Amino acid sequence: LTNASGNSSNPILTIEGSFVHLVWQDGRDRNNEIYYKRSTDYGTSWSPDIRLTDNNGNSNLPSIASTSENLDIVWNDRSDGNNEIYYRRSTDDGLSWSESIRLTNDTSNSNSAVISIVDGYIHIIWLDSRATGYPQLYYKRSTNGGINWGEDLQIVNVPANITAARLKVSGPMLHVMWQDNRFINSEIFYMRSTNSGNSWGTVTRLINSNESSYNPSFTVTDQTMHLVFQKNEAQPYF
Repeated sequence: LTNASGNSSNPILTIEGSFVHLVWQDGRDRNNEIYYKRSTDYGTSWSPDIRLTDNNGNSNLPSIASTSENLDIVWNDRSDGNNEIYYRRSTDDGLSWSESIRLTNDTSNSNSAVISIVDGYIHIIWLDSRATGYPQLYYKRSTNGGINWGEDLQIVNVPANITAARLKVSGPMLHVMWQDNRFINSEIFYMRSTNSGNSWGTVTRLINSNESSYNPSFTVTDQTMHLVFQKNEAQPYF
């Protein structure tokens, strides 16, 4: 799908009917920038690469979500001296894009944002070390298609490094998983909101073992949740 002089990495895609939308970071332009391309025929053929950012600092780790003809993307950008979260939207299946909007503004690094859309609400989570010096989990949302955004809300606060945060949304239910090392070795944790992000429940520890567990990936269907993850086992499998 790419053929450029720089590294193309961290691809993320979303599918809406016969449309497949792809974003990634690309180093062909001296520093990393965010690129986009699409297929309108289930991935049989693809459009040219479209550059979505043009900044002095590296633009990394994009995330994309779609609903109908709307596409929403977030990424982190170092143009302001430290990583901040930025946002853009397309309302015509990726043919044109809005101007970039800066969603965070603090002296610490904000990165690894994940975006999801449902019922007109745009939800994002990201990692931010502004409060504790450790990467912690933050949340914010837009209820009007990305025009206005709510306040930054810290939803997890632990004396440990949070990484690999994941978000899935189903109606008013928001499900979040991540890994952190509060118990020395890395474990998988979960929390949810049942009211579109207005409030959040307690944290549930999903894995409890002597070996590290990491890189969670999950999906939600009706009342069923499926989770896969990596784990360091002391005894090999045969």
